[in-house]
Amino acid sequence: ARALYSDADIYLFDDTLSAVDGTVANNIIKKKVSKYQKCINDYLKEKTRILISHQGKIEAEGTYNQLLDSHLKELSCTDKTISSGEFDSSVEDTVDEVEFENKKKLSEDLKLKQELIKKEREEVQQKGAVGWNSYASYFTAGTGYFGLIGVIFLFLTAQAMTISADYWLSIWSNLEEEFEYKQKLIKSCLQNLETQNVNCTQILFDIDSNTDPSSINLIYDDRERSYKIYLTLVCTAFIVVAVRSVAFFIVRDTSIRFYDLNPIGRILNRFSKDTNNMDEMLTLYLYDFCQVAMVILGGLVVPISVNPWLILPLVPLGFVFFLIKNYFISTARELKRLDNIGRSPLFVYANTTIEGISTIRVANKEKILAQEFNVLTDYHTRACFAFFVVNRWFGLRLDFLCSLYTIITLFGSLLLKDYLGLKPGQVGLLMVYLFQLFHLFQWSIALWTNVENLMTSIERIV
Repeated sequence: ARALYSDADIYLFDDTLSAVDGTVANNIIKKKVSKYQKCINDYLKEKTRILISHQGKIEAEGTYNQLLDSHLKELSCTDKTISSGEFDSSVEDTVDEVEFENKKKLSEDLKLKQELIKKEREEVQQKGAVGWNSYASYFTAGTGYFGLIGVIFLFLTAQAMTISADYWLSIWSNLEEEFEYKQKLIKSCLQNLETQNVNCTQILFDIDSNTDPSSINLIYDDRERSYKIYLTLVCTAFIVVAVRSVAFFIVRDTSIRFYDLNPIGRILNRFSKDTNNMDEMLTLYLYDFCQVAMVILGGLVVPISVNPWLILPLVPLGFVFFLIKNYFISTARELKRLDNIGRSPLFVYANTTIEGISTIRVANKEKILAQEFNVLTDYHTRACFAFFVVNRWFGLRLDFLCSLYTIITLFGSLLLKDYLGLKPGQVGLLMVYLFQLFHLFQWSIALWTNVENLMTSIERIV
C-alpha cells in the first residue's frame, strides 16, 4: 500500500507476500486474490512493473550511455531492436509473456505461503500412553541409571524400616499384655501362700525376667529418610538442568525454517509452562507418588502376611480396579494433552495482539479481538474443567473399592481370629495398615495420574 501511494514510475516486486505475517497472507490467499491482482494489473497498469522471480541482484549501475559503454548484451540488443523497428511488433507479445509470468509467480507464491501457514498452525498431538522413551529420557538425563537405582534402594530401605518399627510395636503390645497377665498371676499366688499350699515354683520359672517392655528399645533413625529426600531432589535437579539445556541448545542451533513453521507462542509454551511443570510440579508429584507407593506396598504386604486369606478378595477387586484405572488414565491423559495444546493459541494470540496493538486501536477492533480471545480461552477452559470432573469420577469409584476391601478384611480377620491364632497386636497392626491403605490409595492414583499428565510436558520438550 505504501508503494502504491508513492506513485512511482517503476515498481519492483520481490516476493511481496513475505512482507506480511501469516494472518494477513492467509486473508490475501483466501479472500483477496482478485483484489491483489487488480492492484498490480489495474492500478499500476500505466507503470513499469518488474517481477523479481528469485535471487535478484544489481548487475550494473550508471546512466544509459554508461551501461551501453559497458557492453551489456541486453541493452545492446534492445538498442538494435529499437533502431531496426522490431520493438513495436514484439512489445505486445512481451507484455503478455510478462503478465503470464507474473500471474504464474504470484500463484506459486500464494500456494507456497498457504502450505507454510497450514504447517504453522498445525501442532502435533500425541496419541495413547506416554512412551517409555519419554520416561527413560527423563530418568537417565541427570545421574543415569546409578542415581535411579540409588533412589529406589533408599525408598525400599526406608519403607522396610518403617514396617519393622510397626511390627515391633505390635510385638511390644503383645508382650505388655502377657506381662500384665503374669504379674496378676504371681500376685494371686503370693497372696494364697499363707492360706493354701499352692506350688508357684513352676509359674515363677515360666516368667522370663527379660519380658519387661521397658527393655525393648524402639529405634528408628530419620537419617535414612533425609538421605532419601536429598538424593531424590539432587537427581531431579540434574535431570531438569540436563533436559532444559538440551532443549535450549537444539532451539538455538536449529534452522530458520523451524521458526517459520512454529509460531513464537508455541515455543514460549515449551519454555514457560512445560518447563515449569518439569522444574517444580513433576519433581514434587514424583517424590510424593514414590513415597505413597511404598506405604501402599507395605499396606498390602503386612496384612497379607498376618492373614493370608486376604489375598482372595484382593484379586477380583484388583482386576476391577485396573479396568477402571486404565479407562480413567487414558481419558485424563488426552484431556491434559488438549489442555497443553489449547494453551499455545493463547500465547500466539497475545503475542500477535501486542505486536499490532497500534493498528488494532486505529481500526477500533478491540471488541472483535476480545471476543476471539474469549473463544480461545473457552476452548482451553473446557479441557481443564473436564479434567477435574474426570478426576472426581475416578475418586468416587476408587473410594467404593477401598471401602469394600476394608470391610471384607476387617470382618474376615475378626471371624478367623481364633482359626488363624491372631493376637490383639497383630489385629491392631492389620487395622492400622488397612486404614492407611484406604486413605492413601486414592491419593496415590491421583499422584500417578498427575505424574503421567506432567510427563506429557517432557514428551513435548524431548
